[in-house]
Amino acid sequence: MIRQVYTYIKHDRPRFMHFRKEWIKKHKEEWYQAQETVKKVNAAAYPFERELEKAEFTVFDLETTGFSVHLGDEILSVGGVHFKKNQSDLNNFYSLVQASKPIPPVVTKLTGLTDAETREGEAFPSVLIKFLHFSHGRILSAHPASFDVPFLEVMCRRWNLPLLKMPVLDTAKLASLLYPGQDTSLEALLHRFHLPERQGHHALSDAKITAGVLQHLLEKAAEENYRSLPSLIKDTHRLPGKRRRS
Repeated sequence: MIRQVYTYIKHDRPRFMHFRKEWIKKHKEEWYQAQETVKKVNAAAYPFERELEKAEFTVFDLETTGFSVHLGDEILSVGGVHFKKNQSDLNNFYSLVQASKPIPPVVTKLTGLTDAETREGEAFPSVLIKFLHFSHGRILSAHPASFDVPFLEVMCRRWNLPLLKMPVLDTAKLASLLYPGQDTSLEALLHRFHLPERQGHHALSDAKITAGVLQHLLEKAAEENYRSLPSLIKDTHRLPGKRRRS
């Protein structure tokens, strides 16, 4: 941990500051557009569909340079799918994100992403604009959202963008609520619901399989007499979140 703090202060933060300064210098209008997009999304986030049966989601996943967003780790890719209970409308979104720091070899081995590949992507504000347009009017969902959402929040803060205030349903917390005391890792839930095993780590593929898990969790929630989305989100917020994904 001490070594990571030193690396962030000495190398990662100055490198990111330089990267941000140069990008904004060349893309100032797009940076302003990102600010306005976040403001509009926040203003339109409520009220959302209150009935579980009618709620529309963007189930999303991130690949990152590591687990510690507060110590300089960054987003490498964003994947998302549209989801509504009992409907197979899987419109999808995928984008690579330019990072200011090198990708650790262990992450490349896990995700297949390389520095050369992500350099062909776009900076975070550009990807955020497109992702928010894709997710307009929908509730965000991730497994666990307590990992992915802080990455979005901190990256917004680093880029001097407004903080996102979209409603979020954490599928890991939802699984803990519905199956207390049970293993709620993504792999365990795939096994529980007889879904195909995950093959590697890819933001879009993981978003798709998480949508499959969400379908089963919402069915279970209905069996437990949950009909209101706000009440379901409220109950999941009472549970502790996972800082690392399974």
